[in-house]
Amino acid sequence: MERLFLILGRINSVLLFFVLIGAGLAVSISAWFSHSLRNPSAIEVPIGDLAAKKSMLLNIERAENITGSNTQMFKLYARQSSDGLSSDSYGGETVNALFLSGKEKAARWLFPTQSNLILKAFQLQEGLDEFNTKLPTKALYFESVAKDSNGDGKLSHQNYITIAITKPDGSALVEILPKVDKVLSHTMLDEQTLSILYVTEKVVRHAKVSTLTLAKESDQEIVKLPEML
Repeated sequence: MERLFLILGRINSVLLFFVLIGAGLAVSISAWFSHSLRNPSAIEVPIGDLAAKKSMLLNIERAENITGSNTQMFKLYARQSSDGLSSDSYGGETVNALFLSGKEKAARWLFPTQSNLILKAFQLQEGLDEFNTKLPTKALYFESVAKDSNGDGKLSHQNYITIAITKPDGSALVEILPKVDKVLSHTMLDEQTLSILYVTEKVVRHAKVSTLTLAKESDQEIVKLPEML
């Protein structure tokens, strides 16, 4: 009889061990599944220099169709600002853009790393045709920040802004104006000429850019701003 009770006791111990393991696995799976539901598109990727070993959660959201081009643009948003990025963009700081082109959805990134802050991104179009339909996009326009130029420890519109344009599929990125304090306006003068009015070093300047060649055609001083008393 003692032998029977001993065997039953061992069986109960083994069963209890497996029950505890099962409970632990259930809790882990439940936690992972719950996190996945809250962050369905969140991915952890390196930021900037890989040697820095910094990482953050990023989300790809909001597909934008590029008019007249078989390309979609997806903005990449940062989920947290512990790395010093700062912006008012919905969903977090916009740190990159992904382009998918053609039937095969060939992928390309705007920037090679996630260390830039994209302030604005626009499709450059002349206007509407006679049927009130958007004309094909001539180029893509970006305002971004790459360096903490004022030394406040974060990237924001308070730093130097870089104005760049690309082809409609996101390729051939060209930095047109690298050190801009403020953009006053950007408009299409005609089907292939972009006009940019901006401020740099307390001077208002006017640049014209070809959306055909992605090259700056002119950049002239308009007026100096008055000094503060």
